Amino acid sequence: MAIGMVGHVMVLVMVLIQILSVDAQGGWQLLQKNAGISCMHAAVTHFDTVIMLDRTNTGPSQIKLAGACRNQPLERMLKNDCWAHSSMLNPGNGAVRPLRVETDTWCSSGQFFDNGVLVQTGGDFEGNKKIRTLAPCGAGGNCDWKELAEPLAWGRWYASNQLLPSRIRQIIVGGRSEGTYEFYPKRKAGEGAFPLAVVAGGADNLYPFVFLLPNGTYRASRTNAVGAPASKRCGRIVAAAGNAGWAMEDMPMGRTMGDMLNLPNGEVLNINGAGNGFQGWGKAGNPVLSPVNYNPNAAAGKRFAVLAKTGIPRMYHSTASILADGRIIVAGSNTHHFYTFTGAFPTELRVEAFSPPYLGANFNAVRPVITGASGVIKYNQVFTMTFNVATRVGGVTVFQNSAPFTTHSYSQGQRSLQLKTTVLVKVGGGYSMQVTACPGNNIAPPAYYIVHCVQNGIPSRGKWVKQNN
Repeated sequence: MAIGMVGHVMVLVMVLIQILSVDAQGGWQLLQKNAGISCMHAAVTHFDTVIMLDRTNTGPSQIKLAGACRNQPLERMLKNDCWAHSSMLNPGNGAVRPLRVETDTWCSSGQFFDNGVLVQTGGDFEGNKKIRTLAPCGAGGNCDWKELAEPLAWGRWYASNQLLPSRIRQIIVGGRSEGTYEFYPKRKAGEGAFPLAVVAGGADNLYPFVFLLPNGTYRASRTNAVGAPASKRCGRIVAAAGNAGWAMEDMPMGRTMGDMLNLPNGEVLNINGAGNGFQGWGKAGNPVLSPVNYNPNAAAGKRFAVLAKTGIPRMYHSTASILADGRIIVAGSNTHHFYTFTGAFPTELRVEAFSPPYLGANFNAVRPVITGASGVIKYNQVFTMTFNVATRVGGVTVFQNSAPFTTHSYSQGQRSLQLKTTVLVKVGGGYSMQVTACPGNNIAPPAYYIVHCVQNGIPSRGKWVKQNN
């Protein structure tokens, strides 16, 4: 990618490799040869743009800031830094636009508010107590990061965020050597942090898994680096059950540092990662190049399917994010302390799009096209969804998926809901059904979600909807 400046406008010249086909195992497209940064954190906005972040203390990236240089006297690498460490990707054509962060976002955390604003908290060194927000925009917009004067109560490095049912507040849990949680915004002036035993007691408490359960409680667990080789074991649990226990089975291959994403048809994709080692600089090898699809409704022993492999290793500090059109944006991977483009597993600036098998042209005849659905829904609301499809076959379902903040093999705030639907009614050249929104904010906190109409396992292009109280 060549980058030039014309006045205050950044011009990007890109080389894109078009996808050849999507077969029974899916297909890959090289979307951007050089995104300018290695993507450590990623989030998809309701404008279908992708916000990407790295850390600031890497030294020069490969994309310059569009305006004045960043002057940060506490920065440990470049105190006068003219390079961007965040960017916005247009997944339609692969174009990237530099964004400006003022303090270090290394191993920070994030989550969307109900109005679509992305909140980003903590980081390393001078960014440790910082709160940043970004009100997203479309591909042609000029939105950017805003750093707030209000600090976190405690420094958060490797913490986790979860939007609360109130829609206007997030809980921020843990972080390296930080056995507490706090809220943003604070519930009252001067509110600090609160101890939480499950995330206390060590420096290896990195990105605790935090989930809002349907009964309104929260569950957090610690994560720790474990040595090679990667395990094949996979478990699922009904976490809100009174006697909850794990049901275990084996994946087709071992994988560490994988990214698990809820797909629009109710299935799960496990992508990225390594076959040996753990997170850290040069601590992993044997990249796992093939995604694996998991169908929770299939019979035991038939739930996993190995999909088409990429040629690009994605290990430590890589990301995967799902778009409304059903593609997976895959970016990042940097097993080195700084940008290193030689030797084994060089710093990765390329961005790929993986198309799961459901996007294959052989399914076009049975792929629904949503022609009508409410853009704003309330809890328990019954609304009409209409769609067209060339060939009717099998069952029709509706899924509502959240837009998480993804980093370090964990998608913070990820949720997938199957909504209640009525029997289809033929209307003109298409079909109509009644859809019942989810019953409450413990199940789906108010926010923007992607709704898909799914026929016989093949999803439509998603429609962004606003879930309100």
